[in-house]
Amino acid sequence: MTQYINKMVVCLSAVFTLSACVPSKVVDISQYHQSETDTKVAACKPPSYVIQHKKPRVAILTFEDLSGTHLENMGKLATEEFQSMTVGTGHFNVIERAQARKLTDEYKYQRQHGMAQGNWESKYFKLGQGIDYVIIGSVSDVTPEITRKPGYNDSNGKWVPPMCTAAVQVSVAARIINTATGRTMHSFEMQGNDTETQQTGCRITAGMAKQAMHKAINRQGMLDMVQTIPVFGYVKRIETRMATGSKNRVAYISLGQNDGIQPGDEIKIMNIEKDTDLISGKHETRYVDIAKGIVAKNGITATECILVLNGNKNADRVKVGNVVEQTAQRAQAVVMGKKIQDFFHHLGNVVSR
Repeated sequence: MTQYINKMVVCLSAVFTLSACVPSKVVDISQYHQSETDTKVAACKPPSYVIQHKKPRVAILTFEDLSGTHLENMGKLATEEFQSMTVGTGHFNVIERAQARKLTDEYKYQRQHGMAQGNWESKYFKLGQGIDYVIIGSVSDVTPEITRKPGYNDSNGKWVPPMCTAAVQVSVAARIINTATGRTMHSFEMQGNDTETQQTGCRITAGMAKQAMHKAINRQGMLDMVQTIPVFGYVKRIETRMATGSKNRVAYISLGQNDGIQPGDEIKIMNIEKDTDLISGKHETRYVDIAKGIVAKNGITATECILVLNGNKNADRVKVGNVVEQTAQRAQAVVMGKKIQDFFHHLGNVVSR
């Protein structure tokens, strides 16, 4: 039985993982060489964690409890659930809680003293140097509901005892802030429910709220996190093959098997542009899409792969140092595959006991 379950893990994970792929090509590397154009470097370098091939560092600040519920520690519970979920994705390096608490205290202090949001962000993120993203959130609502059904005699005269159902819905709001720009990248809300049915003593318990919280954050939060903070890399080298009447280019990028890359994956290529708002004087950083490439069948290593840029009208715009990113569809497929693996491995452990 366990062996059968393990086979299902592999098959179903492959279905979700490969669903984001398109047909890939084998590249004859011997036919490609660097031209003068291929040595041009992008004006703005990628963030340091991308160059160093490290996971982005994420600080999860203590979630506030705005629900007004009688249940205690809902904010702390949400923080712990979000931390566990973020670590579980395998995509992020979550900073230690002690440092996150310091950032939380500073955040509360600045808000209490009425500092403008724009000024607060520029000052606040200096405290978090070396942190790439900050998560701020709150438990926005906890809705309890108890439904009672009185006892009765059925059509055969048999007594059916009274029943009551306790239900709770938990809503958690969060936003992801990019420390490089000080801007909110994404705001989202997560909801989860839990119910219990008993004959007597029906009540909303902390355990029910915790389970509802777990469902809310792990079912919705994981996808939002991975889609908003995708796996980044950069273009390391570009080569060109000159053929009769055509020119083909390939790009070597710093993403590989360790990042979940597979042949046929579509990779987005972006240019980092920095600008200054002439009115506010604020410095802005933008990631501008310039092209897409397909991962070749050959040349994949643990930390590198080859992108085929053939047929892309913007292929000539690609430069060494451009940022590359897994598409949201690919990220979603990886997360869903991981969830299926976790579920069936858990099922396998239960069966083998």
